[in-house]
Order: sequence, then C-alpha cells, then structure tokens
Amino acid sequence: MIKLNKIIGLIIILFNIYIVWMYLNLFYQYHFTMILFSYKIPDLILFCLVLIGLIGIFIGNRVYTSKWSIKKGVLIDLSLIALVFIIGQLTNL
Repeated sequence: MIKLNKIIGLIIILFNIYIVWMYLNLFYQYHFTMILFSYKIPDLILFCLVLIGLIGIFIGNRVYTSKWSIKKGVLIDLSLIALVFIIGQLTNL
C-alpha cells in the first residue's frame, strides 16, 4: 500500500510542475509568438514565480522521500502558493 507521504508529496510536485509550466508558457507566449497582450507581467516576476514553483517541487520531493513531515511540507508549500497568489494580484494593479 502506498504511504500517505508519497501521495501528498506527489500532489505537491504535480501542482508545482503546473505552476512552473504555466509561467514558462506565459514567458514563451510573451516573447516568441505574435500574440498581443494588453498587459504583460514583467520577466523578473515571471522568473521569481518559476523559482517559487521549483522550490515547491523540491519541497514535494522532500515530503515524497519522507525527509520532511507532511505537515511541514504542506505548510511551507501553502505559504509559497499564497506568495504566488499575492504576487499575481499585485501585478494586476
């Protein structure tokens, strides 16, 4: 039977892979397509959001391998997700 650490760690990893993919795809669309955007998130913020996603993948890996507890990993990852949300809202002002 699969341990709970492995399930939660895999969910954290998959969610953060989606965050990294979403912002790298947005960066690609900004620079390498002919799509015109009415507002663009600055590149520095995009890279910061990708870095936060990569840190989240690392956290998910630590939870998956049982080096960190589920509680510690989820709390840190939720705070990073909240940071991504706050940065996203601040860039829309």
